[in-house]
Amino acid sequence: MNAWVLIGLTAFAAVFFGGVHVWSRSAVILAVFAFFLLSAATGAAASRAKRKGRAKAPETADSSEPDSIPVSIPTTQPRASVSVPIPAPQPRASLIVDPVSLMGIFFLAWGALSLVPLPASLVSLLSPEAARLWSLTFPAGDADSRTLSLYPFMTRDALLLALAFLLYYWTALYGLGERKGIETVIVGVLALGVIESLYGLAQLAAGMNTILWWENIYARNFVTGTFINRNHFAAFLTMAICLGIGYLWSVGRGGGKEIRRHRRHVRLRERLMRAVGVFGYRGVLVLLALALMMAALLGSASRGAALSLVCGIVFMLGLILARYFRSRQGFVLMVLLALMLSYVGYVATDRLAERLRTFDAGLADRITLARDGWTMGQDFPVTGSGPGTFEFVFPRYQSVHLEKIVDHAHNDWVELKAEYGWPGLIAVIAALTAFLILTVGRWRSRHDNFVVGVGIGGIGAVVAIAVHSLSDFNLHIPANPLLLALILAVTWRALHSGRQGGEGYQGPAVSLRRSRGWIRAGLLLALAVLAAAACPVIQTWRADAMARTFQNSTVPFRDPAPDKLRTARGLAPGNAAYWLWTAERLRMRPDEKDALLFPAEKPLPDPRLSLAAEGLRRNPTSWQTWREMAWSCFFRESASRKERAADLERALGYIRTAASLRPADN
Repeated sequence: MNAWVLIGLTAFAAVFFGGVHVWSRSAVILAVFAFFLLSAATGAAASRAKRKGRAKAPETADSSEPDSIPVSIPTTQPRASVSVPIPAPQPRASLIVDPVSLMGIFFLAWGALSLVPLPASLVSLLSPEAARLWSLTFPAGDADSRTLSLYPFMTRDALLLALAFLLYYWTALYGLGERKGIETVIVGVLALGVIESLYGLAQLAAGMNTILWWENIYARNFVTGTFINRNHFAAFLTMAICLGIGYLWSVGRGGGKEIRRHRRHVRLRERLMRAVGVFGYRGVLVLLALALMMAALLGSASRGAALSLVCGIVFMLGLILARYFRSRQGFVLMVLLALMLSYVGYVATDRLAERLRTFDAGLADRITLARDGWTMGQDFPVTGSGPGTFEFVFPRYQSVHLEKIVDHAHNDWVELKAEYGWPGLIAVIAALTAFLILTVGRWRSRHDNFVVGVGIGGIGAVVAIAVHSLSDFNLHIPANPLLLALILAVTWRALHSGRQGGEGYQGPAVSLRRSRGWIRAGLLLALAVLAAAACPVIQTWRADAMARTFQNSTVPFRDPAPDKLRTARGLAPGNAAYWLWTAERLRMRPDEKDALLFPAEKPLPDPRLSLAAEGLRRNPTSWQTWREMAWSCFFRESASRKERAADLERALGYIRTAASLRPADN
């Protein structure tokens, strides 16, 4: 059951445009919260039932474990045997210790630090540039507390999504204890990859890229599946392909299950096995799935995905050859993969060659964006600008694509450094390095074919996505980190499973004493924390449904009614875009004042300036809000020439600040 729900969550995010929109992202977060609580409660109940069963086992007649042993006690009388009861061992729970969990906890804690209100002096010490930007909106000498994040609302939104990814990973890590569950997940990932590939190839054959109800005008001649961006679709397939190659290895070496229950089918099955060769019928199906996914990946013409897939496969081949250099199955696998890659490469040669003609131009733009993002990170070396703030701080450093709003750096590593500072980047690199070292070491010591195949596939997928993240922002598309979290959990759990890939965990763990009271307290605490975390997710979802501030090209934009905009601002007051939007509406449509403002705001002498100022107190880096402040002062009705001159001077100061936050924009 856990395996199917995990696959279902990933499939939901992938099918609905990669989960990039507020409604689908919110649905995934809430579903992960609920499923985590349900899994924890179910696991606690199962553990309690198992503990009770063990306690009652000695009382049964067929129990082979006595609850007492005869002990000879020396006395003055003839030797006699007295039964001394054996104290029942206290049941203990194991807390898995792995690099991904440790990194996730640090990641959330470090990001949450940027939301804590701190004295202005401490902010100046930790992040001088953040303190300078906050000082633009606060009066001189103001000692009010400030945050290290330059946009707390977006930071909170990013941390809630990161929390959902971590809980999803833990649910998979602790819930997929048996080989059956791990194999179900792998088959589900391959099936999802095949469905996405078939959907994308059908788009290409039809000559129009229609995703559900929306026509993707941004990628008419490329395979995108149900993703908006072909590169993100290709990254999803890259991880699935690497995992599938590992599973193919396990099947080819006899790791798959062989069911021989009905003797009348044995002869036919043996004929099929001889016909398909070393890998069997299951291996043939996996090969077909890999061929479809590779064809779709090449049809997407994603240069970064093709390069990352090659890196992942080369890394896998290096490990396999180092371990099974003389293996006949390994040689057959290499030959089949070479033939398959040659075939799909021949089919997609023209399309890929056309894309490679513009490789230099595209690479130059991405390198420039990465360099600009790195420059941004240099101004926030210790704490970063705050998770989720890149889009709003980056315009000050942007030097290419000036006609566009760049929401990501097209380099996950650079963006990580800019938002989390050096500690965040070092933590992720350390966790990745530790994961690879520990998994490769464990992989070399395992001999079960299924475990070896799953391990090598998971390692290859991690290497591939790490390489692809150098040229794109794949891990900011929810479907991709969900799949990555699932692969990480499956890989770690399979490599540290019991003998022959069976049930049980045999890896780094901390043993905890189980207690009914502690379990209940932990569940209640988790329920309270996740309920508190779900409230802002729901409020943001509701607000965006009334007045959309997040990009969503799949639904036509509609200018909201003034009362809807006011209600949305009340639901998500931390969203600075609502304050700017209301100020602009007041300037453009003064007749909507009563519907746009709350009763306490109507008596303000100049609501436009007050609303814009409130927006800046939530996001001081918004050059649009500073520009709106300038327009509000410029069009303000002044009672005297002296006041008019003061308003013009203020307008000039505001427009200078706006220009300093986006200096390369004419």
